[in-house]
Amino acid sequence: MAGVKNFTVKIIIFVAGINLLWEPTAAQLTVTQGSDMGLTPEQLVRDHLVGKGVSMFNVTVNGSGGIISKNNIGYFNATGGAFTQLNMKGGIIMTTGKADFAIGPNDKPSLGFRSNTGSDPDLEQLTGTVSNDACIVEFDFIPQCDTLRFRYAFGSEEFREFCGHINDAFGFFLSGPGIHGVFSNNSINIAHMPGSSEYVTINNICADPSSAWDNKDGIFFQYDAITYVYTAYYIITPYMTYHLKMVVGDAADQIYDSGVFLEIGSFSAGFDFNVRNVPMNPGAGIDAIEGCNDIAVEFSLPQVAKSELTVDFTLEGTAIPGIDYSIVPSSMVFTAGQDTGRVIIHPIEDGLTEGNETVILKILKKTCYDTITIWDKIIIRDYIPLSVSAGNDRVICPGDTTALIAITTGGVGPFSYSWNSSLSNDSIIRVSPSQGSHTYFVRVDDRCQISVSDTILVMVDTLAVLTNQPAEKTICSGEKTGIELTSNITNAGFSWDPLPVSGSVTGYASGTGKTIDQKLDLLSSTSGIIDYRIQVYGRGCDTTGSIIRVIVNPLPVVELGDPVTITSGSATELHAGSGFARYRWSTGSNDSVILIDQGGLYRVEVENIFGCIDSDSVLVLELGLNIPNAFTPNGDGLNDYFRVTGLENKENVILQIFDRWGILVFETRKPENGWDGTCMKKYCQPDTYIWIMKIGAPYNKTLKGTITLLK
Repeated sequence: MAGVKNFTVKIIIFVAGINLLWEPTAAQLTVTQGSDMGLTPEQLVRDHLVGKGVSMFNVTVNGSGGIISKNNIGYFNATGGAFTQLNMKGGIIMTTGKADFAIGPNDKPSLGFRSNTGSDPDLEQLTGTVSNDACIVEFDFIPQCDTLRFRYAFGSEEFREFCGHINDAFGFFLSGPGIHGVFSNNSINIAHMPGSSEYVTINNICADPSSAWDNKDGIFFQYDAITYVYTAYYIITPYMTYHLKMVVGDAADQIYDSGVFLEIGSFSAGFDFNVRNVPMNPGAGIDAIEGCNDIAVEFSLPQVAKSELTVDFTLEGTAIPGIDYSIVPSSMVFTAGQDTGRVIIHPIEDGLTEGNETVILKILKKTCYDTITIWDKIIIRDYIPLSVSAGNDRVICPGDTTALIAITTGGVGPFSYSWNSSLSNDSIIRVSPSQGSHTYFVRVDDRCQISVSDTILVMVDTLAVLTNQPAEKTICSGEKTGIELTSNITNAGFSWDPLPVSGSVTGYASGTGKTIDQKLDLLSSTSGIIDYRIQVYGRGCDTTGSIIRVIVNPLPVVELGDPVTITSGSATELHAGSGFARYRWSTGSNDSVILIDQGGLYRVEVENIFGCIDSDSVLVLELGLNIPNAFTPNGDGLNDYFRVTGLENKENVILQIFDRWGILVFETRKPENGWDGTCMKKYCQPDTYIWIMKIGAPYNKTLKGTITLLK
């Protein structure tokens, strides 16, 4: 890249030792070296060292970019006890002799090999002594983040017998923008003792026994001691070009081997990325829905990738890949030039009701500062089939408005609605159709592009009304209403509720049926009014509030009194009372008073101004008596007695005679025998006397009169 400085990291190991014979033994450390790898330097570094966030190029081993032939470099794998001791599962091994000499057991105290690969000036500057058998790996790289780091361990046959004498060392020489070091190309060495600025050398390790573990008589490794895993790191500028030189070589002699284990994938700068869930059908919401909505797990970089970048993840959750959703890869790969990539979670439509299930992506994010785990959760929902009901068919009355409500179940909302008779897109419309039958159609679309429809029949029926005319009736107290209810439709039903308006009326009640036939009584002399509120039931189109008014008028009251008794030849008046509009006697008279002179049953019918009628009868008894008005008790045989004749067959008759002062002078129960005019057995004085005669049943009559006693 033009205008960008190249930086170099160089790792150097100096080993003094003796080249001894090595016999391969079965071990949990395996090494593939030199031409056996069949790899170029770029392939070796890419596959066995470089991790995330780093794009590397211009890779060489000892200055060559061709197929590696020297056995001083290779790649290793550690399992079982070897992995436990080394704490690395694999990576690159750089040595001063042969790479596979690192394989145990530790049964040769001075194993080594002369690789004759020359020296390195930076390593000699670092140790202050001559270097031999240098293994040098160099490459340019572009980091995606601001911290470069990788893990390594240093082992050697120089431990512990040559501490303070042969100061084998190695170096990671980094150069690039903003770096101003003392080594070639202004590089710095980033291989430091833990927590110190001292470089990693044999002498510095020997000075700190806790920095390495002793491998004496070890079975997995040949080296006498190996450091614990160290981490080299440096703060750099993202997306700039840097250079790294890693060098290991023998110091002073070419005898004892030393080697550096570089952990696979640990050479990384980390790269930042964001994760979000993007619904492929945004209207359906943020959840995955079978047959409706896929969820794209979108990974995005802050800048386009300079080289291939990989985001690893594992799948967890209750949903099963291949059964509940389509198989997805276990990583997201950004190719050079990309800044966005997606993993599609496609739920499989199986028609089963399973409830909500989850897909959880456990995403490893190697940031500039740390490796963190991102948990991305996607909910998979069943698609519940969409259905709609416009409701039951209905009957309404002319002029009425009815609400049509589309009720949806299932599907994925929000829903859109369309009716055949309205521009409204609501689930509820209000219609007021004309008389007749009308079919309404509603279509519902959900966010999964599923459509369903339903219809509803609205019939505008004839309004059932009361047709009674006139809507008022007048009756007299004690009469029945006798109202026959009628409607404009056949088989109409009726109900009524009476509402008293005025007057004191009894006998009314609520009821049903076509006839109101209630006997109403008026308890006062003033007319009363009852309004019957009628409800007419048709075929669902009913009316209420129709009124039939009943006016209850008072009856006239006529009383002719008790039976009347007259004597033969006499007359009496019968009075029907005044104030009536009409009179009708059984005699044919239309007067209020009639004069009668004969016995018999007399009946009168009267009518008041309301046309109400009352009647009464009276029995007139004709006694047929002959009662004189004077007599002469002088003994001449003529009119000597006051005698009443015509009393035959009349029982319980009493005759009493009183003088003018009210003194009883005579009494008899046999008036037919008469009074002889005596008082206290003496003849009474001539005068006018009062007589009272009481006649028992059936006449029950008391007669009064006067009799004159003459001499």
